[in-house]
Amino acid sequence: MKKLVLFLIGVLLLAPAAAMGAACTVDLIAGGGNEESAQVVGTVTTYSNDGGLTWTVTYQTTGAWQITEVHLDVACNSNDVPQKNGNPIPGKFDHKAYPPAGAATFSFPGVQPLNAAGEVCQAPCAVFAAHAVVLDTSDCVDDVCRKETAWAEGIAFSGKNWATYFTCCCETEVCGDGLDNDCDGLTDCSDSDCANDPTCTASCSVVPDPALYPNGTCVSHVQQMDPYCCTTDWDSICADEYCGCDPTGPTCTGSCTVAPDPTLYPNGTCVSQVQQMDSYCCTTDWDSQCADEYCGCDPTGPACGGTTSEVCNDGFDNDGDGLADCSDSDCANDPGCGDPNSCVGHCGGMAPGGCYCDDKCLSLGDCCSDACSECGYCPAP
Repeated sequence: MKKLVLFLIGVLLLAPAAAMGAACTVDLIAGGGNEESAQVVGTVTTYSNDGGLTWTVTYQTTGAWQITEVHLDVACNSNDVPQKNGNPIPGKFDHKAYPPAGAATFSFPGVQPLNAAGEVCQAPCAVFAAHAVVLDTSDCVDDVCRKETAWAEGIAFSGKNWATYFTCCCETEVCGDGLDNDCDGLTDCSDSDCANDPTCTASCSVVPDPALYPNGTCVSHVQQMDPYCCTTDWDSICADEYCGCDPTGPTCTGSCTVAPDPTLYPNGTCVSQVQQMDSYCCTTDWDSQCADEYCGCDPTGPACGGTTSEVCNDGFDNDGDGLADCSDSDCANDPGCGDPNSCVGHCGGMAPGGCYCDDKCLSLGDCCSDACSECGYCPAP
């Protein structure tokens, strides 16, 4: 037992809670006590948006592991966690539950940190002792699966078992990291604590089209996180970052009312890029300026003063004749447009239809009909 305790003290003290603003995430460890048996089976995440007065604690398992029982104590300090001789007693924790069969996640919302007398803590930090019983559904015999005790990774209690606890704190707001550091439900420049921070007062020289990007909060967030979008240009990467913040709006939902002729502008990616950057091309008309912007993205095709050969597998009408890929007669002899169960162009591998064009077909008996004539893989007479 001494060896097990020393192992956890040596390993777990090196792995404090991974702070993510008002949230902390730690590994959920099952079978702890020695290096051979301890394994990560999931995570435990804590989150507060009211300055640490209440916390949401979420257990999440990974792989084949399921949660069958959880016990949680959220305290002012480690001495407030129910224990005897330094060994915590999960059965006396303030919160317990038995998730439904097959559960891989379970949350305790609105948990208040309490001291040993049951009084609410008035501090930005809280101590979490998170215990669980987990089931390995990949290791079962006669429908009986292996069970393990698990603890949220952290600092070892002073007793002779391998139980652990961790601490999570609300901190001073950092203006520009995308996190609610001080647990008040407000992030970065949306938080009044950042009102005079240079990150939030500096003006950007780049102003994206408000008709396409009307959510000023999301524009500010993108420009805080990506200086290029603030000082240089609002490009397609900036547009994607904006849509990650606010998926509404014409460029994010694909709801542009203007649809340029696909025989002249077959490259859908370039059409989308033009419409992301120029609201006129999205909502009003596709004029010569839109065309010029398109050709700057893709100079091939009839609308850009040239033609290009049809590519038979990219989903585009590259040569502008109104026919794409295998529908175009230019692709009649392309290997990818022939019989899907033919070995033409597929010797040494598998045809698109799933039959073999290599030596496997001889052993598996699933040769394409022309594996012999095209590739030389001929069944024994």
